[in-house]
Amino acid sequence: MFGKGVYFADMFSKSANYCYPTPTAADGVLLLCEVALGEMAELLTAKYDADKLPEGKLRYVNPIS
Repeated sequence: MFGKGVYFADMFSKSANYCYPTPTAADGVLLLCEVALGEMAELLTAKYDADKLPEGKLRYVNPIS
């Protein structure tokens, strides 16, 4: 939905919704991380080319839901 990348959420339950087994993998995996973000580009809707951030922004995207 926001292009290729590693995504973090402020709530465990939101990330857990993306962890599920597939036909080729029997287990879903969730990695618990503490992250420090720099300047973010906040998005209000899905943006499939989010890897092309506005000029001057760092490589962090904060999808607001």
